[in-house]
Amino acid sequence: SILATKLLYCSDYECAANIRTTELLKLRFGEGALHMCEDSASPEQQLVLPAYIIAAMEQYDDRYHSLKSPRKLQWKPHLGVVELEISLAGVEVDFRVSPIMATLLMQFNDEEQLNAAQLSEAINDEEQLNAAQLSEAFNDEEQLNAEQLSEAFNNEVQLNAAQLSEAVGLPVTLVRQKMLFWVNNGVVEESSLGESGQKGSGTTTLYSRATELDGKLHGASVGEVQNVC
Repeated sequence: SILATKLLYCSDYECAANIRTTELLKLRFGEGALHMCEDSASPEQQLVLPAYIIAAMEQYDDRYHSLKSPRKLQWKPHLGVVELEISLAGVEVDFRVSPIMATLLMQFNDEEQLNAAQLSEAINDEEQLNAAQLSEAFNDEEQLNAEQLSEAFNNEVQLNAAQLSEAVGLPVTLVRQKMLFWVNNGVVEESSLGESGQKGSGTTTLYSRATELDGKLHGASVGEVQNVC
């Protein structure tokens, strides 16, 4: 697992050090013993990518097939490295993480927050809609006032581990473990929801996007695995 991670994170393809490590391990333990270290089935292989990522991969696959027919690509979505540039409140940080980490974070970007004017434009109305019209557009039984609509549009995306697990196809325990990275780096915030549905001391942990990053991280490059090459 450690050797595989090192290879995946070497984007410059300079693998001399990794080859040397492998050869030393062969001398120490024998080549046969290393066969037991081959990549085996794991829950991470069940990773479900966002729909727009899958669409881009299929487009790339089709293009590759047209150029290299009859060859086709066989994707392993859980392997590789994703480079993300995250900017919050003027603080920009580069992250190099696994596809699983990136996919988890992308779950908080699926729902765009729209104001009344944007929603009106989105449904191709020539005129701006008032609160009552917007409420009717959503087929609500009750009319919503402007304050209620504003609150609905500005609510942050909050997901618990079970919801994230269902979205990405991974076990809840693994999701909780992976989310610690984003929480520890200040990209995602945790809050507790009690049985009464109120934030505070409770039993359910909710994850939401942070509104700002630590200014000390501005311009930094953070990796899920440090110094692997």
